[in-house]
Amino acid sequence: MSRLWRLTWTRFCRRNWAEVLSFLDNRSITLGQDFVPTLLNAASRMAVLLLRIWNNWLRTDGSGRRLINDLDDWVHGEIVEALAASVLVGTGTGR
Repeated sequence: MSRLWRLTWTRFCRRNWAEVLSFLDNRSITLGQDFVPTLLNAASRMAVLLLRIWNNWLRTDGSGRRLINDLDDWVHGEIVEALAASVLVGTGTGR
């Protein structure tokens, strides 16, 4: 993710939602913190999960599998956790 896009997205979130209501992984997880329970807990507590995913995440690899279907992928885990908690999930794609 480009630095400019991250800065723009951060400003958008802060302008439209209170800081306490937004979770940005690069700002909400401190260095050394166990990110697994933090990500999954945050994904299940929010009202809306907005994801920016890259186009290659939707493409198939040499064996016909997509990263989005990889059970070990963290974004996949966040989506599963959010959907299990009836969180609205929205995505946007990038290059």
